[in-house]
Amino acid sequence: MQPTALGLFFVASLFAAVANAIHFDLPAVTSDHVEEGTKCFSQYVPHDTLVLAVVNVGDGYNQRVNLEIRDDNETPNVYVKKSDVNGELRNAFTTHSEGEVLVCFSNVLDDGFKEGPQYKRPIQLEFSVGAEAADFKKIANAEKLTPLELELRKLESVVREIVDEMNYLKAREARLRDTNGKA
Repeated sequence: MQPTALGLFFVASLFAAVANAIHFDLPAVTSDHVEEGTKCFSQYVPHDTLVLAVVNVGDGYNQRVNLEIRDDNETPNVYVKKSDVNGELRNAFTTHSEGEVLVCFSNVLDDGFKEGPQYKRPIQLEFSVGAEAADFKKIANAEKLTPLELELRKLESVVREIVDEMNYLKAREARLRDTNGKA
């Protein structure tokens, strides 16, 4: 039985990745409490996948927000490491291996200031993975695509991600089957 275009569209719309966004206030800590004051968010990302992280840091008096984006491998790949982030910061990168990608923030007070509820910075994080991270407006302008062609290009990217994920799951299932067969 051949899959129909409508069937593929339905499956693609079910599995389509969505951009994740989070907004929170990050309390400031002194430099000797940075470890306890670090806040991290993580998401599983497959190998060789495009990731776009857009961070927007609000104003704060005598505070420095530091950002680190890395994976959780034995020897972590550090994709972004920025100190004293202010305003909007956009970073796109391709993962080197599969695993959890961690986005970590710390808000450090300048020397001479004590921790208190008045010291916090608003943080907004948008985290897009795979097809959602691609800038399709640029692609449409560069290749002069019609709106329908652009939607088809987006769907093609999503379907490609689904196929890659299915191949990964198939290989993983085979490894687990082999492991269970040896026991």
